[in-house]
Amino acid sequence: MNISPISFYNQKSIHPIFRARHEFENEKIVQGKDDTIIHVSNFFREPKTDKFVQQYILDNFSKNKNIQIVSAGCSQGEEAYSYYVMLDSLQDKLNISGFDLSKKTIQDAKKGIFSLKNYEQRIIDSEYPSYLTSYERKCREKFHAHFEPVDEDMYKQPPYCSYRRCESSIYKLKDGEKGCNFAIGNVLDLDKMYKENSIDVLLFKNTLYHLTCKVDNGSLIGYRKHDDEKTIANIAKQMGKVVKKGGLVVFGENEERQHVNVDRIRCEMIKNGFEPIYLYKDPIEYRKLYDGYYNYSEPYSHVWKKVSD
Repeated sequence: MNISPISFYNQKSIHPIFRARHEFENEKIVQGKDDTIIHVSNFFREPKTDKFVQQYILDNFSKNKNIQIVSAGCSQGEEAYSYYVMLDSLQDKLNISGFDLSKKTIQDAKKGIFSLKNYEQRIIDSEYPSYLTSYERKCREKFHAHFEPVDEDMYKQPPYCSYRRCESSIYKLKDGEKGCNFAIGNVLDLDKMYKENSIDVLLFKNTLYHLTCKVDNGSLIGYRKHDDEKTIANIAKQMGKVVKKGGLVVFGENEERQHVNVDRIRCEMIKNGFEPIYLYKDPIEYRKLYDGYYNYSEPYSHVWKKVSD
């Protein structure tokens, strides 16, 4: 019999600081009969995309008085905090916010306490930084500048350690740090939560999948809902309202693998004043970006720039 990580970490004997976040988060929210949202996120999750977007912000928005970055479907907030630490040179101007449907994940995000997953540990806790890429080394340096370890001896001992692995490092935001803002919200109410032309960068990574595809037993691959085109049209229209001219909308690198209707995304984004930015214009380079997966006549663009109202 498999033990749910959630039930394991909900034991009253576990110290609250360790219940806040753990390595194998699989909380689910059921909406109606078919829709299941799985709250999973990472620090520095899509480095190729993030490196481009962060440099775009530095090049285009650094002279602005206020820079608004929004993480939609933010889960526990790792993505928002990734941008917070990587853009620390602009922190006096940064306004980074995230929202999610789950009250629990928003509560966790506000605590600023994180246990690292394998991928994150490889970068943040690396004993051999020279083996990391230059961007990963920068991620590691920036993370340690803003987060500090928690109870290093204690978290390695039962019952605090992960039931699968007892070496998960736990970090918290340093005292006095401004951090990010988090709130409960629905991505379908984007234009109700944010004013027109108020967002510089909207991070909408791997969120359309949950809205437009049916998921079986928490699988990462689903199949399209009958009203997926209507949902995409609605979301793209709202994006056109809230994103500033010159601002970006960033979808996930793997949306097309998840059976999301990328052709409809392209159509609706162009219709609402966006144009695609191709990180790699050569299809061969795009195959490398997506680990060999390439199925379209032209590269799939997951980064969109607002060019007209």
